[in-house]
Amino acid sequence: MLITELRTFLETCSQDAALQAINQLMPLYLQENRLVEARQLIDYPICMESISTNNPNTISQLAEYYLHRAEYFITVFDIPKGVSDLQKSACYFSKVNDIDNEKECITKIENLHDTLLARVKELQQKLIHISSQKGKLTDDEVVQVSQQLDSYILSFKSIT
Repeated sequence: MLITELRTFLETCSQDAALQAINQLMPLYLQENRLVEARQLIDYPICMESISTNNPNTISQLAEYYLHRAEYFITVFDIPKGVSDLQKSACYFSKVNDIDNEKECITKIENLHDTLLARVKELQQKLIHISSQKGKLTDDEVVQVSQQLDSYILSFKSIT
């Protein structure tokens, strides 16, 4: 019921109010793994020029908005966009002296770094195991491992 009401509200509200609605909807979608609907919120046309950035409450809403976007992008493993939005979120949190949430964003970036490093090491172990199988690697497996490695390398570069 709440989701339906928020979606209806989102269709007619102002940009400032849209941020509040999106900030309430996005966690609900992510908790329920409703990624298609979460993506629709990401695509919702927010016009940053029409949002009042003189109001500390609005700045906090923007910080939360970028935090939720980052959570979505991290969930779908688009790490570069996730890191970019975490950085924006931290920046907005710093503008309102919300040090705890600013630190949380920075910690999430550091954790992503550690997670990616662990995944690269797992892939390295997988490659070592495959090579010990003496040529039993199919073309599809080579492509899969190569794509995974490329994805991890690109994601890792976005963090460092």
